[in-house]
Order: sequence, then C-alpha cells, then structure tokens
Amino acid sequence: MHRRALLALLPLVTLAACGEGRPGPVGFGDSIRRPGLAAPWTFGDFSRFNGQPAAAARAVATLEHLSASFANDPFWTPEFSVTTAFQLGKGRDETRAALGIDPAALADVTVPALDAVAQALEMGDRPAALARLDAAPFRLGAAETLRRLGALPRLPEAERAAQMTAAELAQSSR
Repeated sequence: MHRRALLALLPLVTLAACGEGRPGPVGFGDSIRRPGLAAPWTFGDFSRFNGQPAAAARAVATLEHLSASFANDPFWTPEFSVTTAFQLGKGRDETRAALGIDPAALADVTVPALDAVAQALEMGDRPAALARLDAAPFRLGAAETLRRLGALPRLPEAERAAQMTAAELAQSSR
C-alpha cells in the first residue's frame, strides 16, 4: 500500500522539480527546448523584472545556460545556426556587463551561482543571497550586484538573442 501511495505522488514530484525558469536539466526532457522557446518571455525584456531580483537572477541564469548549450551541447549544436549562437553570446556578454559579471566566467560557475541567489531570495534569505554574490565571478560586490539584479534595463542584444533562439527552436524538427 505504501508503494502505491509513493507511485501516485511521482507525477506531482516530477512537476514540482520542473519549476519554471530553472535553467538546468531538471525532470524529463532536454534543458534547451523549453527555456529556448520561452526565451522572449524569460529574458527578452529584463526590465520587466524590476523589483524582482530573484526572477531576474533566474532569467540571467537561463540566458547563460542557453548561450553555453548552443555552443557545446552535442545534440543541439549541429542544429543551430552560427548566427543564433553568436547572438546568444552577445546577449550574454551585454547582460554580464550590466551586472558586473566577469566576462571570462564559465557558465558552470554562473548558472549555479545565479540559481542559488534566486533560491535564497525566494526563501527570504537575503544574507545567503548576498554571500553567494560576494564571490567570483561577481566583480561589483554583493550589494551592488543585487541592486542591479533588481533594476536591469532593457538589453537589446539579449532581446535579439531571445527572439532568434525561440524562432530557431520553433522551426527545428527536433
């Protein structure tokens, strides 16, 4: 009987694990298609997250993840145009400049850091978020980076990257 109850909860646990905005591979499916198709809403206009630094951190993590994945994912890289991958890189670089993130930082560092910041803020733990932002690759210091996350402007390169990514994935046969 206990086993049946656990099996009945499995779909709910899977849905909870696939939280919106999470850039990494969580749950079933690939980690590029869903965030790529949602890119115009996720990071097409960062200014819509003004006053919501946790949501902005998740959106930036998604951009970071997609930029790295378009260049390195063996399943998707052959499908993508070089132009879209280049534009994602430009959008990522523009966003990093706006937040003071080290331009040479690896997505393997930025994505988990931004996700941890978002999670801490969502849980109401501002000190934990600040502690995470006080480390590399965030160059401006925790308080300034958090302030900027809460007041990002529209970033035209990121907006173009979002549109191109969604359009390309919508046309993809995969």
